[in-house]
Amino acid sequence: MNANPMNVPPVSVAAAKQALAAQWADARLRRRATMLWGTRGVGKSSIVRQLAAERGVPLVDLRLTTIEPVDLRGAIFADDTARRTVWFPPEFLPGPDEPDGLLFLDELTAADQRLQTSAYSLILDRRVGHYVLPPGWMVVAAGNAAFHGAVSHEMGTALADRMFHLHVQTAI
Repeated sequence: MNANPMNVPPVSVAAAKQALAAQWADARLRRRATMLWGTRGVGKSSIVRQLAAERGVPLVDLRLTTIEPVDLRGAIFADDTARRTVWFPPEFLPGPDEPDGLLFLDELTAADQRLQTSAYSLILDRRVGHYVLPPGWMVVAAGNAAFHGAVSHEMGTALADRMFHLHVQTAI
């Protein structure tokens, strides 16, 4: 088996962290999501936590395998006055009072396909339903490829083509 079947050159943990820091520093690049690929325990989550701490910004860390699609979309309720149903966004998504931060969608490739669809909306359009991610927030996703030996669903090209990809390895 090829040691690197991805079409993405491997980078060290330090290089991945440096790349995310450079992306954060550029407001335009910050609006494009990044996907961190790597084996279990390589440090993908740690890189994101460290970046948020070093920049002094909030981190919303969502383990996508532990939530349901409706958790990301929010709750629906009947607005009797307007005579329609309305979606309330979930409390864990940042509001307009938090202009900058990191939204970490961990285990994206292992998440249920229905949940991935909602996550794709956040990644591609920076919105889910009527909820809009504040402009200063950066989305970082992480997951494993099938060859890592973990549960993994293939990522569609519509999403993959709109993300930066880093293949994180401990030793290059």
